[in-house]
Amino acid sequence: MKNICAISFILSLTGCVTGGISVYGPVKTENEGTSHSGGSSTAGGTDNPVTTQIGNRNPDELITRVQAYYQSKGLTPLVQNTQVGIVATAGNDLTIAGLYLDCSSVEQTQNIQKYYRIVTQVWSNGKGSNVSVQVNGYAGLVAADGNDKIKPTACTSTSAFENGLLESLQK
Repeated sequence: MKNICAISFILSLTGCVTGGISVYGPVKTENEGTSHSGGSSTAGGTDNPVTTQIGNRNPDELITRVQAYYQSKGLTPLVQNTQVGIVATAGNDLTIAGLYLDCSSVEQTQNIQKYYRIVTQVWSNGKGSNVSVQVNGYAGLVAADGNDKIKPTACTSTSAFENGLLESLQK
């Protein structure tokens, strides 16, 4: 009797017995539709990366072009790793942040400090390359003593950087 209880307990934990604990999450049945959670492929108003497939292009070629695009926009990449396929920058230049971030949710506009972060990732997909671009940041006001005068507020992308980069890569 002990053996039967032990075996049924172990089987229920592994998900082999109907009604047991499933360690793999929900199971899709034949009649259920596919539910997709996560980001979309559109920019503007989201912090989700924009991912685009570019056919017949080598990731190394695209990384070189991404680095050149960053430099043409006056951005100095803080991270450049061709093995991983990442180019990224961050900063607090108001001109650059004003071009690429929409901080309209911030009520006060005087003396606001804006911080941006731009990350581009390139990887091979077998038929070409995928390019993922994410632009986000925040705005706030910090006093000289280090205290927040205005609580930092998340800013969204204007899509200008993403659209410009992807357009230049597809030429």
